[in-house]
Amino acid sequence: MDNVNNLIPEGVRMGIYKIIAPDGYYYIGSSKNVPIRIKSHFNDLKNNRHHTRLLQRKFNAHPEWAWSVELIEQIEQENKLLSIEQKYLDIHCGLQLCVNCNPIAAKPPSRKGKPNPNKGVPNFKTRGRPSPRKGVPNLKARGRPSFKKGKSLSLETRAKISAAKAGHIVTVEQRVKQSAAMSGRKLAPLSLEHKIKIGLANKNRKLTPETIAKRQATRAANRLAKIYNPSNSINQLESLYK
Repeated sequence: MDNVNNLIPEGVRMGIYKIIAPDGYYYIGSSKNVPIRIKSHFNDLKNNRHHTRLLQRKFNAHPEWAWSVELIEQIEQENKLLSIEQKYLDIHCGLQLCVNCNPIAAKPPSRKGKPNPNKGVPNFKTRGRPSPRKGVPNLKARGRPSFKKGKSLSLETRAKISAAKAGHIVTVEQRVKQSAAMSGRKLAPLSLEHKIKIGLANKNRKLTPETIAKRQATRAANRLAKIYNPSNSINQLESLYK
C-alpha cells in the first residue's frame, strides 16, 4: 500500500486497529484479519467508496498524505472482538478527531446491490485539476504517418475479408443513415497533383458492359425522378429532352 505507514506487528491477525491521518483525525475498527481489513479500507478509499464519508473526503482532498495504521489491542478470542471494540468506541466516538460515524460496534454491512454511499463526493481527480494528458496531441495530430501507409494486404487477408463480407446486404435504413450523414459534407478541394494522378489512373480505362448498363439505368432513373418532380418548371422539363 502506497503512502501507508503500517505499524502493526507481523503475525497479528485479530484485534482493534486505528487508521490515523497526518492532521490527527483517526478511525477505529476491529477485524478477525487486520492486515486484510486494512487493505480493504484503503482500496475503498482509492475507489471513492468508503462507508465513512469524512474519512473519504479527507483522503480525496489530500491523496499525497502518508497515513498511519497502528494496533490498539490484540485479541485472541473472536467472541470478545466486538465487545472490546465497543469499549473503545464508547471512549472515542463523539470526540473532535474521531471520524467514526457509527458508535455501535458491528460487522460492516454488505454493499452488494446497494448504491455507492459516496456518490457525488468529488475525488482528487475531479477537483478542478487539469488532466495530465490535456493538450497533448496524439500520434495522428503530430503529423506522423500511419503505420499502415505503404503496406498492402496479403492475398490470404483479402480472401478472409471478402469471405466475411460475402452475402452482406446494406438495408434501406442503413443507406438512408449514410446519406444523411454525408449530406452537406464539404470535402477538401483536390490538389493539382491529385487531379493528375486520378486522370492517369482513369486514362484508357475500359468499362465493362455490366458497369455501362448500371450507369445507364441510374441516369434513366434520375431523369424520371426529375420529370415527375412537381417543383420542376416547364423550362426545366424542356431542358431534359434537349
